[in-house]
Amino acid sequence: MTQRLSKQRRWLAGQGSFARTVIVVATVVAATASAGIYCMVMANESEGTLIVHEWGTFTELQDDTGTPLGGINTDDEPVPEFVHRIHAKLLAPTHKVMPDFGFLSKAIPMNHQQVTMRMETPVLYFYPPAGMGSSLEADVNVSFRGGWISEFYPHAESDAPGLKKMNLSPERVGRLTWRGIQIGAAGTIPETTDPVWTTPRLENPARVVTPEGEAEDYLFYRGVGNFSGPLRVVTDRDANQVRIESRWDELGLPGVPEFTVMWLIEVASDQRLAYRQVTPGAHPAPQVLATVKRGFEETQFALDHKRRLYCEMHDQLCAAGLYPDEATAMLGTWDRAYFQSAGLRLFYLVPRLWTDDRLPLDVTPKQGSIRVATQRVMMGRIELVSDRQRALIEAMKQAPGEFDSQWLQEIPQSPARDKFLRGQSDFGDLGVAIPAYYQNYLDIGRFRNALLQNELQKDPTEALRQFASTHGITPALLVRQEPKPQEQGD
Repeated sequence: MTQRLSKQRRWLAGQGSFARTVIVVATVVAATASAGIYCMVMANESEGTLIVHEWGTFTELQDDTGTPLGGINTDDEPVPEFVHRIHAKLLAPTHKVMPDFGFLSKAIPMNHQQVTMRMETPVLYFYPPAGMGSSLEADVNVSFRGGWISEFYPHAESDAPGLKKMNLSPERVGRLTWRGIQIGAAGTIPETTDPVWTTPRLENPARVVTPEGEAEDYLFYRGVGNFSGPLRVVTDRDANQVRIESRWDELGLPGVPEFTVMWLIEVASDQRLAYRQVTPGAHPAPQVLATVKRGFEETQFALDHKRRLYCEMHDQLCAAGLYPDEATAMLGTWDRAYFQSAGLRLFYLVPRLWTDDRLPLDVTPKQGSIRVATQRVMMGRIELVSDRQRALIEAMKQAPGEFDSQWLQEIPQSPARDKFLRGQSDFGDLGVAIPAYYQNYLDIGRFRNALLQNELQKDPTEALRQFASTHGITPALLVRQEPKPQEQGD
């Protein structure tokens, strides 16, 4: 029990007053659940069952009509360099905004307009049966319908149809196979201090080692896709409402989905947070799950709302099947993206039916007598266009004067420069005069280029065209491009 909580305490130690409240809740939750969890694990172990748990996030950006926007292959949570990538520049760091970055290579636009979905940081944990005299050998296969698995660790066999010509049509199926991994073997994991990588490391899951000798406490992968999620959020700015709709029937998916609790949250630029919990109910239109107030009053924002939201999400993740330390690891990994990055977003638990249809997973032990029990818990995240983002875009559309990128070249390469260009600090310490229009651009947030590309397509101004030309941002012209027959196998 002490080991299981140690990871929670290490992450919460850096959370200030938030930690003092949550550590009590996390400890109580873990303590009350631990007996049942370990009894369940031991029962499965005695029956010769390999338990596999997975968590991850599916992220999309929707406009006011609920239409997913392309060009979201930007990465504000980069993983360490030792992680394997199918293409070195498929994911564009958000701080790369130099004029020569408009196209990363002949065929890769900085914001690939066929990328409408981000599959972010799924990790797989393994709990083998007790009493195994040696490690358990298994093959793990993941298919990604409508997407490419762009990053993974440890080493695996990857297939990304269409990658050569950067054609990610909805019909593509990316695949990843870890063949002959040893579950519970001794191995040396890579050294890193990167929180996005170390936070998911837990005490209890078995270590996995590949035939090539790479090892980790989990299997990691993530990717990009060209498809829509199971929910649409339609914004009515005049009525200050959002309508949350299910797309299940139009997607032609089997079964009846269960959409449980959702959270509509807004994070201010100073990290104060406001949110409301949404419970789907009965509505006249069959596809409508809920209609709720969209905006928040200034008095509804507070720094300490984060702790309450964290606890609500933690409870729901555990109820969906994660162990308490797994839920803590998931929320800790995405702490900045979920709770600190300014913006308006909807979170929901993705129905298992949708995950299994979009992302089939197969774990096959080489010992035929071993059964496999999987638990997959995915968080859906829909980024919406906030009033603040809308105002910043309008300000850029009306910006006076000429745009000159020379000031960017005058900033010396340094950690402070990278931190600024990632939008994590202001320009006060850089020693150069930063134009106000460019600060507005950074303040739009992670998917700023996707939003500006969309604006260039539907309602451009001369000022916006000049800014885009100066900084290498191209209009959104490549959305859902269908492949020619001869390209299907590329």
